Amino acid sequence: MEENRNNFYKINEILQHKYYQIPQELFSNTYYKDNLSLESKILYAFILDRLTLSQKNNWVADDGTVYLIFTREEASDKLCLSNKPIIRAFKQLVDIGLLAEKRQGLGKPNIIFVGKIQHSILDVEMEKLHSLKCQKSISEDGKFTSLDIEKIHTINTNNNNTNKDSLILSNQHTHEISCEYENLFKQNIEYDILIQDEKNRSLIENITNIAIETINSKKNIIYVNKEEKPKEIVKSQLLKLNSEHIQYVINCLNQNTNDIRNVKSYILTCLYNSINTIHLDTTLAVSKMMNS
Repeated sequence: MEENRNNFYKINEILQHKYYQIPQELFSNTYYKDNLSLESKILYAFILDRLTLSQKNNWVADDGTVYLIFTREEASDKLCLSNKPIIRAFKQLVDIGLLAEKRQGLGKPNIIFVGKIQHSILDVEMEKLHSLKCQKSISEDGKFTSLDIEKIHTINTNNNNTNKDSLILSNQHTHEISCEYENLFKQNIEYDILIQDEKNRSLIENITNIAIETINSKKNIIYVNKEEKPKEIVKSQLLKLNSEHIQYVINCLNQNTNDIRNVKSYILTCLYNSINTIHLDTTLAVSKMMNS
C-alpha cells in the first residue's frame, strides 16, 4: 500500500480534471428527483456542458436565447446507452420543462433550448400565491395587520389532529388554495380582458374551467393525449400559460374540422402542448410567408 500512495491526491494538490456539473436540485428537489431518471439527470449535465460550446460559436437566437445541438446518437455514444433509454431521457427532460427542441427539417439535427433549474415548482407556485395574498392583505397605511399575517402564514398540512374543528380548517384551507390557484391562472392569462371577446366568451370560460379543474385536481396522474403525466408537471405547465396560449388554443379549435370525440381531453392536450407548439407554428407560418 505504501508504494502506491503516489497515485493518491495530496492535500496541496489541485484537481485539474474537467468535470460535468450536475445541479444538486436534480437529486434534492422532489419535483426533479421523482420525475427524472438517473440517465436524464446525467444527460442534462452533458447538455449544460454544451452551452459553453454554444457560447464560443455564438449560437444565439434573435431573442438572446442560447441553443445547442446534441443528437440522440451522440448522447448514446457519450453515455454508453442504447437508443431506447436515451429517447426516454430526452422525453423526460422535455416533459419537465428542462429542455425544448425545434426541428430544422431536411435531415438536420434538432435545435435544443435548455430550461433553467428552478426551486420546487410547488414552492414557486406557493410563493406566487403568498405574494398575491399579501398584496390583498396590506392595510391602507401599507402595513400588515396581525389578523392578515395570521391568515397568510397559518398553513399546516401535516397536522394529524382529526377533530371536527381541524377538519373544517383543513377543508377551508384547501378551498382557499384552490381559489388562489384560480386567481393566479386567470391573472396569468389576463382573463378579464379575454372574456371581452363576446364571440369566444363561452369558449374562453370553458377553456379556463378545464385548466383550473386540472390544476386543482386531487389525482396524482393526469392523462394528456392518452399519456400519463405527473399531476405536478401538468399543473406547472398550465400555470406558465398566458393570453397568447389561450388564443392559440381557440384558433386550434376553430381550425379543426375533424370530429372531436372528447372535447375536454382535446382542450387539455392543446393547453399542455401550446407552450412548445405555438412557437413552432409561428416559425412555420413565417417561413411559409417568406417562401410564398
